[in-house]
Amino acid sequence: ICSINMKTKQVVLTSLMRDMYVAIPGYGYDKLNAAYAYGGMELLDTTIQEDFGIDINGNVEVGLEAFLESMLAVGDLDIDLTQEEADYLNAHPDLGMSTDPEEGGTAETWNLTAGTNTMTSSQLLAYCRMRYIGNSDWDRTRRQRTVLTAAIAKFKKSGPLKQYSIISSAAPSITTDITDPNLLVDLFKGLYCSGDMVNYQIPVEGTYYADNMDGADVLVPDMEANSAYLKSYIYGEETS
Repeated sequence: ICSINMKTKQVVLTSLMRDMYVAIPGYGYDKLNAAYAYGGMELLDTTIQEDFGIDINGNVEVGLEAFLESMLAVGDLDIDLTQEEADYLNAHPDLGMSTDPEEGGTAETWNLTAGTNTMTSSQLLAYCRMRYIGNSDWDRTRRQRTVLTAAIAKFKKSGPLKQYSIISSAAPSITTDITDPNLLVDLFKGLYCSGDMVNYQIPVEGTYYADNMDGADVLVPDMEANSAYLKSYIYGEETS
């Protein structure tokens, strides 16, 4: 979830862990990502709104090819890698492809190292996708927020002409249901004028437990506590 506080100019990126065991309207309890499988973004929005008590004003869907096109438009990004991350990426460049290697195409050869790397769009895609290094999905969502934060920062510094070029190049490959022109203006104004960027994950440490439901590993969150945390991140409301 990307939220922009127009008063403080702060951009907040919050990842909702896909394995959270939540109530999905019309389907009972299941993993959060099942809501999208059952009813697309509309049902996912409804699930988040009803379970966490926040408003979702619009959606942007970015597939693998759309990610590559968007990052090509933004340009290479400087990302810090651990040795373990660099080794894994060098061994799995196929993660940077938008199609299965068996369907055609050849994976690149990479020589990434520990420390700061200037990463291409395909390397950034692989970085966002890998989940077997570090703490599984927790670190994968952290990497995704790292790339988004770096991309937004570069976009802000690029100047009006470059920003227009980025938007024009990336927009055709992105799917969105945002049609309100005022909301679009506020979105780009907020990103352009934003100050600090902060990021969080839900559920918060200490507010959930791991379990197995019907053969699937899930995270069972304290909904009241995590709803309060999410509202505090987005709206600035205090948690008790």
